Amino acid sequence: ARGKRVADLGSGSGYGSAALADTAVHVTGVEVSTQAVEYASAHYASSKVDYVCASATDTGLPKSAFDLVVAFEVIEHLANWSDLLREAKRLLTPGGQFVVSTPNRDYYAESRRLAGPNPIHEHEFSYEEFDSALREIFPYVSLFVQNHSAAVVFQPLGKTAGVDMRMEKAAAQAEGAHFFLAVCALSPQIGSPSFVYLP
Repeated sequence: ARGKRVADLGSGSGYGSAALADTAVHVTGVEVSTQAVEYASAHYASSKVDYVCASATDTGLPKSAFDLVVAFEVIEHLANWSDLLREAKRLLTPGGQFVVSTPNRDYYAESRRLAGPNPIHEHEFSYEEFDSALREIFPYVSLFVQNHSAAVVFQPLGKTAGVDMRMEKAAAQAEGAHFFLAVCALSPQIGSPSFVYLP
């Protein structure tokens, strides 16, 4: 988000938009729930963030106005999910990026087999379906997997120190991934590093 104009589709209570605004030029949080927009405006107000009440599939925002459009864990909640992809494309500048994430249907079907499907999800994606849907709209798509993983951390007490981080050298696998994340664009993209976050 650094130095970019950002649209956060499905911004919910606003904490994600506020986090993006730490480095963005400006963020527009788009949320269909009036209550969520009111909460975000009250709790995550900033001169760099606006919250608007609108559908993520029809925002009413200007065409080609955003360098970055994000939709984290939103697409699976929409019956008309393909409209979200078209709206994101409409909002992007020619060199912009759309970042979208969603749970892996096959992984969660197995983990929820006793409880049943998630009642607030309209449509969950397999890897192949997600990949295909994105490529129908965007000419350039880089897919990532997101997994929650146990880690071993050695950290010196009472000090802030540098970090030496190592990951096993293994190819990512779509089948057992917890989530899929894609960076979509209208022009070629470079770089696709691994990223690890330890809270």
